[in-house]
This record gives sequence, C-alpha cells and structure tokens, in this order.
Amino acid sequence: IKKFCQKVHKQGGKVILHSCGYVGDLLSDLVETGIDALHPLEKAAGNDIVEIQNIYGKQLTLIGNVPIPLLTHGTPRETYEYVKFLIKNVSVNGGHIISSSHSVTQWCKLKNFLAYYKAVEDFGNYPIKLNKDVFLD
Repeated sequence: IKKFCQKVHKQGGKVILHSCGYVGDLLSDLVETGIDALHPLEKAAGNDIVEIQNIYGKQLTLIGNVPIPLLTHGTPRETYEYVKFLIKNVSVNGGHIISSSHSVTQWCKLKNFLAYYKAVEDFGNYPIKLNKDVFLD
C-alpha cells in the first residue's frame, strides 16, 4: 500500500482506502502507508469516529459514519440528531467528509435520508455553527 500511495502522490493524486469492519488496531499502520482518507468507519463494527478523529484527524481525512441501521430502522429525528452529532464532534475540525457507513439501499427510509440531508444543510457549512435546532417533523 505504501508504494502505491507514493506513486499516486507523485502524480498529484490522493488515496482513499475503503475498509469495511473494525480498523482501530490497524490505524497507525494505515496512516504510515500514506493513505489520505479512510472510509467508511462503520459504527456497528466498533469504530469510534470521534476518537479516531481526535488521534488521526490531522493526518487522515475521515469519510463516513452515518450508520445504515440508523437510516434503515431509526426515526428522522434520531437520524438528524446523529448527523448533527457527527458535524459537531468530527466535521467541526475539518478533515471529515460526512457520508453513510455503507451503501444506501432501497431499505433505507427516505424520511431518514432526507433528515440526514437536512442536518447537513442546516449545520454542515464552514464555519460550523451549532447554536440552533431547526428540526421539523
């Protein structure tokens, strides 16, 4: 991976690694390879994106972490609040691309996906300001 990253960087590119599952024990090694970003950091697999951002946020762009089970089984309010939580605790420092933790499928509730989008629209612009609660049922 390190040689691949070096070749990509030499050409001016960036490397995004997609790795499903728990990656906590591998993170320091992955950062050493020179990857630029990591996706999806699945919460259900035990990845704590806030902790990862606190440790590696200056070295690595983090992509993801809106759980598919939340989009599938949660409520619009739960989805909105979780996305707001991510923006407040991860995105606020930069180096975060908010996205789902896996493929958005037909089983994801449209109302939840729209709540996800609304939270990003309400709070996801820099500079991030979270002093309002504008969720509408």
